[in-house]
Amino acid sequence: MDEPNKSLATDDPMYIFDKGNLLDKHAELREKYLPPFGVLQQWFDKDDDNVFFLGVANSSVHLHNHGDAFNLLMYGFKRWLLYPASTLPPIRFPTFVSTEAWLTHIYAHLDSSQKALDCVQAPGEIMYVPEHWYHMTVCQGECVAVARN
Repeated sequence: MDEPNKSLATDDPMYIFDKGNLLDKHAELREKYLPPFGVLQQWFDKDDDNVFFLGVANSSVHLHNHGDAFNLLMYGFKRWLLYPASTLPPIRFPTFVSTEAWLTHIYAHLDSSQKALDCVQAPGEIMYVPEHWYHMTVCQGECVAVARN
């Protein structure tokens, strides 16, 4: 078996995913990071499918898919790369390759027809990801978000 490319085998910065109701256990975090948002408040009060995210600059999530989800970014900016459910991403990278290395050494060299839909989410915006869409995120600085799957 070939040795993995050491120039690509770097660790991604830490990204915290909490499905353990962190915001319910620490009311001060909920008050600080979840401003009142009317009708959406009821959505986040149902905590069984909520995920709290806390990321540092360049922390990321590799390409993956799941059921549909809403992602509310409360602080920072987050880059999204998305492939519709009808499109299989052209390259699936092994887990030992960091997202940063994949973006720089592989994705940057793809033909434009193979590139993902690419956008940046700003604070206060909600990103809807339809069911089975492959997607990847990269924090463009510190980020705080909550998702509802």
